[in-house]
This record gives sequence, structure tokens and C-alpha cells, in this order.
Amino acid sequence: MKVKVLIVEDNQLRVQRMQAWAPDVHFVWARSAGVALGILERDRGQVYHAILLDHDLDTSVVVDSDRSKDGRDVTKAIIQKISASVPVLVHSTNKEYGRVMVERLHNAGFYVEHISMNDLTKERLLDFLDYARDSWEHPTGGIGAGNH
Repeated sequence: MKVKVLIVEDNQLRVQRMQAWAPDVHFVWARSAGVALGILERDRGQVYHAILLDHDLDTSVVVDSDRSKDGRDVTKAIIQKISASVPVLVHSTNKEYGRVMVERLHNAGFYVEHISMNDLTKERLLDFLDYARDSWEHPTGGIGAGNH
């Protein structure tokens, strides 16, 4: 089964790196917070095996209103529209707001990891995606699985 992952990231080089590390994964790329919010509105529930989430999303804005949105807005939408059984990897290098997003997701019952893009390796990404695949194939029946 091909894993489907929503990646919320404004840096195309980062996206290409993750795609190269996991060529068997179907990535749906949201290059701005506004695009991500639209995708989350459309794809509610448990459509994705996992979500990869950045905070600072201002270099690839689609419309002017995107400039005022960031990963915290996307986090709020994830909590409201996505099943808590979908694990989230926050890969933001923004230490302050990365932690805020992790805390909000964790408190809402999501399994969430925080690995800064600076520390993200192929092995760490693949480990997270393996967890997501296993969680999809063998659901525990509860919400979230804790916090790493």
C-alpha cells in the first residue's frame, strides 16, 4: 500500500529532499498555509497516513492573505478537521512556535514528533513514516498514541 502524506512546507528544496528520501510515498504538497487550509477543509478525517508540518510558511504565498497565516493556523485546522489517529511530524526550525504546535497537537490527542529540519535525516523520516504506515494498518482504536 502506498503511503499518502500531506506535507505543509514552503521550501521546494526541502520537499524535494523528503520526496527523494521516500520515493514510495505519495506526497500531497501544500506550499502555503492557505493552500494547506483548503486541503484540510476538503480532506477531512483520515485521508492521510501522516502530516509533515512546518511553521514559517511565508516564502511561497499564493494569495496576499497567506502572508498572515502560519503553521499555528494549520495546526488549529488539523485539530478541528483531521482524525487524531493521523500522526504529525513538526519539522519546523522555529523553536518557539514549533514547540507551541507540538503542544497543541499533543493536547488534542495526536501522536506528534518534533524533529527540526536541521536534524531530520532520511532514517528519521523513514522511521516516522513506518510508524504512520503501521498505525494505519493496525489502528489501536484510541486517539493518539502519545508524544515523542
